[in-house]
This record gives sequence, C-alpha cells and structure tokens, in this order.
Amino acid sequence: NYKDANHKPEAIVAVSEFEALCSFKTDEQIGELLEDILSYPITPELRAAAEHWQQLFEQGLQRLFSHLLHSRNNFVELGLSLAALADFDGRFELAARLNAQHPGDPGVAVALLMNFVRLQPGQSLALPAGNIHAYLSGLGVEVMAASDNVLRGGLTQKHIDVDELESVVDFDSRGIKLVEQREIASGLIEFAIPFEEFVLYRIEPSGDRLHADLQISGDAIAVCIGGEVAISNSQDQREVLTRGEAAFIGNSARLLSFSGAGTVYLAVGRD
Repeated sequence: NYKDANHKPEAIVAVSEFEALCSFKTDEQIGELLEDILSYPITPELRAAAEHWQQLFEQGLQRLFSHLLHSRNNFVELGLSLAALADFDGRFELAARLNAQHPGDPGVAVALLMNFVRLQPGQSLALPAGNIHAYLSGLGVEVMAASDNVLRGGLTQKHIDVDELESVVDFDSRGIKLVEQREIASGLIEFAIPFEEFVLYRIEPSGDRLHADLQISGDAIAVCIGGEVAISNSQDQREVLTRGEAAFIGNSARLLSFSGAGTVYLAVGRD
C-alpha cells in the first residue's frame, strides 16, 4: 500500500472530454437510489441485496461501502442485474458500462454511490488525499504530490486492502466543485489548486503574445498538448516543445518566458 511517508493530493485537467467519479453523493441521493432500485422489476437476488444495502446504509455509508467491497467474490449475478436497470433508469447506464468492462466487480455498485462528472477540455478537479475517485475515460493532465502510495477500491484485478481503505477514505458527502481559474495575463491561466505541494498553470502563447518573467518557486515540469512552444529561462537555456513532449525545469531557473503558438501546462513544486 505505502511506498513512502507522503500523502498524495492530486489534480486532473481535461485535455479531451473527460469522465470521472469523485467522492460520494449526498445521503439523500443514495437513499433515493436504493429506494428506486426496489421499485423496478428486478431479480430476487438483487431485491434481497438492495434491501440489505438499505439496512446497512441506515447504519452509515461506511457500513454499506465495507459490505460491498467485501462481497467481491460473489458479485457476478448482482453486477449483471444492476447493469440491466439501465433499461429503466439512465442513472444505471454507467453501471452497465462498468460491468461490461469489469464483470462482477463490486466497484460497479460503489460507483453508484459516487458523483459522476464530465469535464470539458480545460476544466479541472482537485482531489485531496482520502478522496475516493476514478478516471473513466478521456485524456487529461494529472498532477500529484511526490508519492507512490495508492489504495484501490474496485474496478481492478489488482490488490484491494478493504480494511486499510476504510481507514483513510473520506466518507463525507461532497458535491462537485470545479477548480477556479484566474487569468494572470493574456494567455496565462493559474489554477486555484488548494494544495501546498504544487501550483498549476496553462500557458497559451501566440504570435502576438509573449509571456516573460513568470517566476517559479521550485522544480517544474512543462507538458505541451498542442502546437509548438519555446521555453527560455534566466540562464539563457531554451527548449522547444511540440505536442506530447515534456521538459523538466530545475529550480535554479526562477524566471521563465514562453513563445510560439500552442498550449503548455506547467506544474511547479513549492519550496
């Protein structure tokens, strides 16, 4: 589970349309969902399971979450039944998709408890440590604190430590809040990432725009997602990036300038 002593808050910025699951729905939303499952023509197995889920949920979301993940070895039929509900209610369309990719995985049911979000290019989510999440489709730029620690919760064949996961997951219900963006200058956007470890910028120079003297606070990584952008530092070093290329920028190069025509994301570590 743990390769180091660091936590791992992270941010994702969509490059294409991007689908994700992020934190848990409100108690009211989950309660309504469980009631609605029982209102549809479902298999006896799913009805018995859903009634049990309701009883567990009345004792708290963590009890239901724990039960679902401990049911990993006997979830095949229930997963198929959940997927079949997509014919009656669009809220179960995601369950159908996930069950087709991960048959019998209890993460299919856990996904129903979580917020689904569809990001448009340029939109961003910030995910603090302990926030359960999953990236489902699309291309994005992901930035995280310097840690290799990971706890999995489903939709995978890899190891899942359910007990440890329960001890660190934040079970508070949270809505979806996109990261605010601030335009520092024309073509220079700063993301209001609420973490101490890093700062994130989107830089889009063009023929009539040159961003000079952007001061950085530590080591940085620049990733070009389109066009061609030249990066110069205060030590007269220069590197040209094209789509898909990245560059590491040491913390001795405190002032950067950007030219060309393209889009670069710049993640800067804080000292």
